[in-house]
Amino acid sequence: MGLFGNLFGLKNQQNINKKNEENEIPKEINELKSRDINQSSQYFYNFLERIKPNSDRILSAYAESKKSNNERGIKNSTRGLSEGIYTKPSIWYSMGVTIDKDWQVYYRDYIKYYQERINKDLINGSYQFSLKILSIGILLRIEKDVFKKISERYVEEGYEDYILDRLIHSQYPSHPISTELQFPAEIYIQKLAQILKSSSVQESETLAKESLEKYFYTKENLQTSYDSHKTDFYSGYWAWEIAAIVKILALDDSSFKDNQYYPYDMVHWLNKIK
Repeated sequence: MGLFGNLFGLKNQQNINKKNEENEIPKEINELKSRDINQSSQYFYNFLERIKPNSDRILSAYAESKKSNNERGIKNSTRGLSEGIYTKPSIWYSMGVTIDKDWQVYYRDYIKYYQERINKDLINGSYQFSLKILSIGILLRIEKDVFKKISERYVEEGYEDYILDRLIHSQYPSHPISTELQFPAEIYIQKLAQILKSSSVQESETLAKESLEKYFYTKENLQTSYDSHKTDFYSGYWAWEIAAIVKILALDDSSFKDNQYYPYDMVHWLNKIK
């Protein structure tokens, strides 16, 4: 598994909490080049180390809640575990870790918690992470069966949103597409819908570029993540949803490939694998 497996524990989930080693940065991390312009690879490594104990606690809480059939505990823990599906890949990407099939393994292992989390009442408070989870799944080329299960849960709960529906539909064509937007007043959401609805490839490309430059990094869109690069809890500002739309519409991203919010390497990583 190489660097990814050794550092992030896909093979073993040992907790490395030795106080004297807390500030030691592995040589492999020092050799990485951060894809993020705001923080270094070392910053993101330290962030991962800090959240490891909490991730372990949430997993334990989930197991205990399942055992005791504690519905409230299950809901709380599946939310935290679902957030990890986009937070951790965002940190790895920002850190400069090479994208490989281990990222797919992590996604497949954790997507079950999101599938369980889906609920018509709860998902409204989780729109942003739903958008990112689906987008990262598309970029990682996760299997159709995963999206089939998500589709079934959306239909069961009667949850409809044009953008989320289009993302699911792109991977599982049987999924119905609603005309409704859950947040029609938000400018960034309007722009995403416009990109998807445009009948012109050139217009979609222009809208994607404009959205990255003007509408992604705003307080309305990023909410509590806005200006988070000034804190100790920053995973990077990445427009995963625009990247996923570029992928499913097969847009030419050459005019905005260097935009600081566009995860170009994630869009094109499979092109480099023979």
